[in-house]
Amino acid sequence: MCTVSYIPMQNGFILTSSRDENINRPTSSPKKRRMKEKKLVYPKDIQSGGTSIASSQERVLCLLNGKNNKKINALTKISRGKILLDNFKFLNAKDFLKQIPLKQVEPFTLLQVDFTKKTHIQEFNWNGEKLTVQSLDNGKSHLWTSSSLYSELVNEKRHNLLLDWGKENQNNNPINFHLELKDNNHELFEIKKNKIDILTSSITSVEVNNKKVLFLYSDFISNKSTMLKL
Repeated sequence: MCTVSYIPMQNGFILTSSRDENINRPTSSPKKRRMKEKKLVYPKDIQSGGTSIASSQERVLCLLNGKNNKKINALTKISRGKILLDNFKFLNAKDFLKQIPLKQVEPFTLLQVDFTKKTHIQEFNWNGEKLTVQSLDNGKSHLWTSSSLYSELVNEKRHNLLLDWGKENQNNNPINFHLELKDNNHELFEIKKNKIDILTSSITSVEVNNKKVLFLYSDFISNKSTMLKL
């Protein structure tokens, strides 16, 4: 859950996520599911029951892990992936933020892109001590990396790569940018040298065009792809 890009389009946007995860932590393929009256689509982390990315017909949410500087009691700890899903129970971010039991959740960055009327991007950052919220320009490209794996320098480098790639590939799908990162992820190669079995296990792309949602998921462990529409 480690590199995420946002690309604006004329009638919507594309949010793409590369999930860098331990190969021994499996994820089930995305399915259409219901949460109360809402229709959702997301892949499910089998271990926690949560997810790193999900979409309804109103918003897309994507999660990146933060640095875990503080131990949380295993008996009371709440999965970050489940916090993401809980978001869909609320009408707005304000009500959602009031209800998060943050002291029981490890650090994270949660991206929320609403598209009920106009596209509205919000970034929620919890560092274990403080929660910050900011709105971002929906007309610009953005990129995030998980601070649990990558440094701020790597994040800045990849953001510049995305901007350069966008100038040269204006009609190209950003999935291809993420595939290039997967094949040239030198930082992850270094992590693997330390005998940590982490790789880019999947790439998920959520394309919202005229408020219609296309959810594309490529699993590199099972070599399966899934396409769903909302």
